[in-house]
Amino acid sequence: ATPRVALRPARPAEALASVAPLAAGLAHESGTPMGVIQGHAEALEPSVRDEKGQWRLRTIREQVDRISRIIQALLNMARPRDAVREPVELEPLLETAISFLGVKLKRRGVTVERDYRPTPSVRGDAEKLQQLFLNLGLNAADAMEQGGGTLRVSLRPSADGHVELVFADTGAGIAPDQIDRIFDPFFTTKPAGQGTGLGLVVARGIVDGHDATLDIASTPGEGTSFRIVLPAAAARDAAPAV
Repeated sequence: ATPRVALRPARPAEALASVAPLAAGLAHESGTPMGVIQGHAEALEPSVRDEKGQWRLRTIREQVDRISRIIQALLNMARPRDAVREPVELEPLLETAISFLGVKLKRRGVTVERDYRPTPSVRGDAEKLQQLFLNLGLNAADAMEQGGGTLRVSLRPSADGHVELVFADTGAGIAPDQIDRIFDPFFTTKPAGQGTGLGLVVARGIVDGHDATLDIASTPGEGTSFRIVLPAAAARDAAPAV
């Protein structure tokens, strides 16, 4: 049977709260030395002529950037900005996210198939929802890095009047003994140095912050689908001002 996990709001709250002090401490203690390392690497570039030396400097800068991204992701969880709740149309956000991922998807030989049905707007934070779509798209692209595949993105009204969104890939899938751990902070199935283990944690936090539900179904060797159901905006919120 296809391994499936159904996740409901509130479960990751404790996990996110547990990394908040760590995030603040890491940002404070590592920000300055990371900046110093980056600055010295940049200053050395003009004086380093050989190809191997340039490669080493690029590696230093890339790894410093990676550390900075990890810290920033932690800070975003530890100090979330005030929630914004307004009517949001999802189709334009999906298209923007797919456009941002275009180069990476093309490089990996991934084809995007869209199935958008007319849906009501949802009440939420457009910036965070777009981050959610980017994270799910990046996760799908990484799952299909060997030989390409298909990313299917669907948007439709659900039976209860809410909005259903699905990201489904034809990638490597998730092993049954790992599917329960994919939202744990720092857990990743990617090779060392290639994943932070925070992308899906952030995605899950955004889902929970919108009072939405999330289901994951995965078959190793065949692919994974993330299904999100978001509450539709109230009719008075969705209606244009007169």
